[in-house]
Amino acid sequence: MTVSLSRGDAWPWLGEHVAVAAATESEADLIECLRASSAEGGIERLRVLDPVSLAVWVAAHEAGVAVLAAAVLAVGRLELRWYLREQTVARVVHRYGNVMEPAAAE
Repeated sequence: MTVSLSRGDAWPWLGEHVAVAAATESEADLIECLRASSAEGGIERLRVLDPVSLAVWVAAHEAGVAVLAAAVLAVGRLELRWYLREQTVARVVHRYGNVMEPAAAE
């Protein structure tokens, strides 16, 4: 995860976390980063806290990056719905509760 700031220095507490990098960059730098990531497939989502220009939206669309511009929610369960992926695991169970072995494929 990378935190991109439009102005100022990175917050001191960001350095304590290994998985978080901070960068101070302009919107033009962000657009170039989005365009470069479209070739690499590196960025999946862009979470914006402040309004961004139409050029950023266009660059994100061209790169296939989802832009999350909704207000940040204090309820983690609702905020994390943007980032978590669900997985469904199904098992065939007999009506008496016995697990059935899968049929052998030839």
